[in-house]
Amino acid sequence: MHCRLINKPTVVIIYDVDLAARLQRSVERLLDRLMDASRQIQDSRQLETDLHQSLHSATANVEELKARCDDLEQQLKQETQTREFLSVEFYKADGMSGHYGIIVSVNSVILMQVDEALCHKSQPLKQSLKDDISVALGSKKCT
Repeated sequence: MHCRLINKPTVVIIYDVDLAARLQRSVERLLDRLMDASRQIQDSRQLETDLHQSLHSATANVEELKARCDDLEQQLKQETQTREFLSVEFYKADGMSGHYGIIVSVNSVILMQVDEALCHKSQPLKQSLKDDISVALGSKKCT
């Protein structure tokens, strides 16, 4: 080896040009790898932040959709009670005791139609709620 130590054991002067060039390339490769690792860490931190924001947004959407479903169910209950009340009131006002069974049957059909209509309206909402829940659960697994 063509090296000479100068007063301090930590300082080495390299006279071999080929060795110096190889050492320079090795240091440059190490610096490049450090820069790549730093970029990857920064990218992963940004990804983690994005995933947390996405999870928070999905959770808010799930809560909003859940509240909307609860409101629709409450509305269905109220409309059902109102129809039943109106059926009884119609029966009383009209005095049609013999036709009460027919009125109940007609109202039952109407109630089933209202129920089907509300279920049909709430189906996309329920599907969206399920999708948001699965997205939120999927995001939790990534973090």
